[in-house]
Amino acid sequence: MTARTEGTVGVAAPGARAPDHDLIIAGYGPGGATLANLLGRRGWRIAVLDVATGIYPKPRAITADHEVLRTFQECGLADSIDTRWAHPGTDYVGMQGQVIKRFYPAPPPEPLAWMPSWMFMQPELEASLREGVSRYPGVVEMLGHELLHYEQDDDGVTASVRRLADGQSTTLTARWLVGADGSRSTLRRQSGAPIEDLAFDEWWIVVDA
Repeated sequence: MTARTEGTVGVAAPGARAPDHDLIIAGYGPGGATLANLLGRRGWRIAVLDVATGIYPKPRAITADHEVLRTFQECGLADSIDTRWAHPGTDYVGMQGQVIKRFYPAPPPEPLAWMPSWMFMQPELEASLREGVSRYPGVVEMLGHELLHYEQDDDGVTASVRRLADGQSTTLTARWLVGADGSRSTLRRQSGAPIEDLAFDEWWIVVDA
């Protein structure tokens, strides 16, 4: 039986040959690392690919909410992630000084038992997530590797992967392949999964201080 969701491809075929892995994750940002934690603790055999050889050293995302912390709690990592910085609220102000939008977290009591909105340093968060992944011997990190293309058949997914340091190619097999490799996802382009353009183009200056 073939199963598909946007950004995900895979096959589960009774009696098929055993693949190298249960899951291949293309992309090792917060999304890929979180998925590796969730399924690694359930005993899945996982290969995680990322073109970078380390964590990007500058912040990009800066806030998250209590639902994210519940997910990290399920990973067994909520207590190891720095949540000291509660998000105090934000006013979005236009060029004339007018308030365009106000965003403030919900007041107590917290419905999910964690602070409704909090701020983080993304490199530190990703380091905590990857440290969590290291608990699971069934998860293999393949940094400095890129997904070239994949094929799907009755036995599963076959992925062609290249090591960027020397251009050496290898083939991985798995039951499932997940694309967590961002806006330029190789998997999404090959699978033809749609992306919606909201047609909102405007210059911004973002200062994190």
